[in-house]
Amino acid sequence: LKLQFLYFIVYTMTDVVGENIRVVTRVRPMLDDEPGESFVTVVDEKKVEVKSHSGVQVFEYDAVLGTASSQQDVYDTSCTNVLQAVLNGYNGAVIAYGQTASGKTHTMTGDDGVVPTVARQLFSSVQRRENDGSGMNFEISCSYIQLYCEKIYDMLDEGRSCTLQTGSGLFLSNASNVPVTEWDGMVHLLKKGEKNRIVHETGMNKASSRSHSVLLLTLLSRSGSVEKMSQLYLVDLAGSECVEKTKSKGEVLQQAKSINLSLLSLRRVITSLVKKAQHIPYRDSMLTRILESAVGGNSVTTIIICVSPSSYNLPETTSSLRFGMYTGSITNVAVQNVVRSTDELEELLRKLYKEIEAALITKKKLEIEVKQHQHIVINGGVKMDSSIGRLATQVSSSDFDIPQHFICPLGGKLMLNPVTLADGVTYERDMAEKYILQHKRPPRKVAACVGNTHLLTMIPNLTIRGNIEAFIAEHVAVQKQHAW
Repeated sequence: LKLQFLYFIVYTMTDVVGENIRVVTRVRPMLDDEPGESFVTVVDEKKVEVKSHSGVQVFEYDAVLGTASSQQDVYDTSCTNVLQAVLNGYNGAVIAYGQTASGKTHTMTGDDGVVPTVARQLFSSVQRRENDGSGMNFEISCSYIQLYCEKIYDMLDEGRSCTLQTGSGLFLSNASNVPVTEWDGMVHLLKKGEKNRIVHETGMNKASSRSHSVLLLTLLSRSGSVEKMSQLYLVDLAGSECVEKTKSKGEVLQQAKSINLSLLSLRRVITSLVKKAQHIPYRDSMLTRILESAVGGNSVTTIIICVSPSSYNLPETTSSLRFGMYTGSITNVAVQNVVRSTDELEELLRKLYKEIEAALITKKKLEIEVKQHQHIVINGGVKMDSSIGRLATQVSSSDFDIPQHFICPLGGKLMLNPVTLADGVTYERDMAEKYILQHKRPPRKVAACVGNTHLLTMIPNLTIRGNIEAFIAEHVAVQKQHAW
């Protein structure tokens, strides 16, 4: 079933959640046939220690799960906050990252993994909310895609290619978007999607994922006239590969190159976000375009770093742990997605038009009042007309309590256009020009000023001028006396 939706989403800035991406590290057990020795130690619930020939490194995260951790532990530490956010109208994402054969797919889609557990809990939570008497109801739809060699394919319709659309979330043209009303239907879709995922045997994994998979659950909630739309991304990234270890050749080698390049693009995005760069290279890869909202965007996000404890995988494990450290410093800003109907949007527009009209009327009234007071705004300051200028030049410091530095030393009158000369004194421009024209120097003697024309330059004193204008505006008596 192919469905196409048109949503009008209004972001309410009072419903904003700003928080760092949550990072959870999971250390899988050693495999029976895995070379090397265990070199990773879980120090406590937030720290992991890596021992190597170069020394000991300690990495700290929001949570660390050891080799004995269960799938339920993963859900409890990684998913509960994301699911709660999605139910309340925010976008959410859970992403598994790590080298090939580090346990990502088991963590995400294995028995009781993140994908089936989150989906099951979503249906359970929706059912409880619909039955609690609050009047809420929900619609859930599901898309399941994989990114293979920079192309998007529909995992619910084998072989169908999809196109990414820009918008306020992840929207795909030509992708299945299947309404789901019960858990059994969800289970069927998950099994169908996993069956169509591209896998291949390599030197490190008998069933190595050759694509990045994204399960996208879209939740539309209604309570009275208010609708909210949220999206939940459950992402199992293909693992980075060392070709020397995986022994990849031919088509599998080309797949490895594509996987590594897309993960490199993701690392560049993370680095740019951490450094708060002006340009974030989301468009360098289809993977980063898909994850744009989840990483550094409008989403409550958890990234699960999956690592091997074997010294054989030291470089890859250390790289993954560092990636997790960088990612944890990125702040996402999740915004509640309120869906408005066209009627509601038209009503909002009518209210805005009324507010604009009222503002314009107020502006017109203020302009009339300004003209009545004969204030003419020019170049950021107040310019007096010639008659007012003549009156103002008749004001002396003895007439009113005018600060002395507002009075021209040459004429003893209030300055309207103050300039500072080479002698460091501020004068009224007209008076200064007349004095310089007559004496060829500033009023106060300056050493070697005669003949040095640059010493006769007049510099407008905007600070004094601004203070004078403020003084005049505050003293109604001066304004009335001189026809302001």
